[in-house]
Amino acid sequence: MSLTLKPILGCNLGCVGCYETEIFKANGNRPDPYDVDKVLTASLAKPDEGVTLHGGEITLMPLSDLVRLIDGLQAGGKRVTMQTNGTLLREKLRRELQSRKVHVGVSLNGPDDLNNDRLAYPHTTSPDARLIEATRRTTARILANVEAALQEGLELSIITVLAEGNAGTSERLERLITWAADLSDRGIKSWRWNLKFGSPDVLSVERAVQVYDTLMTATWASKKRAWDPFREWTTNLATNESLAPCWMAPCDPYHTDAVHAIFGDGSEGNCLRTAADGVAYQRHSDRVFLRQMILKQIEQEQGGCKDCEYWAYCHGGCPAETQDSDWRNRTQWCEVIKHSYRRIEDTLSGLDPRWKRVERVELA
Repeated sequence: MSLTLKPILGCNLGCVGCYETEIFKANGNRPDPYDVDKVLTASLAKPDEGVTLHGGEITLMPLSDLVRLIDGLQAGGKRVTMQTNGTLLREKLRRELQSRKVHVGVSLNGPDDLNNDRLAYPHTTSPDARLIEATRRTTARILANVEAALQEGLELSIITVLAEGNAGTSERLERLITWAADLSDRGIKSWRWNLKFGSPDVLSVERAVQVYDTLMTATWASKKRAWDPFREWTTNLATNESLAPCWMAPCDPYHTDAVHAIFGDGSEGNCLRTAADGVAYQRHSDRVFLRQMILKQIEQEQGGCKDCEYWAYCHGGCPAETQDSDWRNRTQWCEVIKHSYRRIEDTLSGLDPRWKRVERVELA
């Protein structure tokens, strides 16, 4: 996959349900000191061609350091992308990113009140009216930054996390899709729709099925809508390309293939989705698919994946999105994934009765 650089483990927002919140709290929301040279040395020693600048919030890094990091990576032959909450995607930074052809992903859960779970201040447990108003202003600033970036030709993608606040009712979901469709028509390169986990405002499984059904229909309505995971899941069923998104492939939480993290001191780690306890475990040199070995032997009625028809296309899902936050369990979104795969198959079979899914070799 690609390297994920995490020199900043702090954030200027307080997104409800963020899987890195405990890490930020452990740091007192003061990012650890980082060393650009150590980050560069560790990154350039790896064969991965792609590098994602991540966090925390990567744009909290002073612009001079951020530019030095990007230039060093590109000089070493790396293809650089960046993921940000968009609050600090100001004109000067946009110019630097555009001149270096850095693809920018923005995490944004919708316009106006649909983005209210991305609180304007870090780690606030009881949002009051003043905080909600500040959050609305912050959302407006992010949207303005995205609009300006589109007009300036910066290549953008968006990640939206689905929960009660933006998809819990038909009215909210309709507004969300209208907004996303407009931005996609005007140049957003790709869109990822993730289901929130580990938070009180998560969607029920039944509602998540309905939401993904509606989004799938909207995705197929226009070739301009490169909306995932629906396009990815279609590819999973139809080809032998690498499984996507990453949580469809087997994952060892102590050696995550999809995320090879480099921290600010040059040390190596893993995807922080499984670090809900605030501990960013160091990367083990070997990977062992113990979770998949267990799930394959447990009956589906007992929480396992034995004899599941989509095992080779899912492998139990993301170890962070599990029942009771226990990575050994299968994903809590099992029924959502199955339903979506079945609908894709039914649709393709309806278009061509001869269509059959590709037989994949099990990866674990």
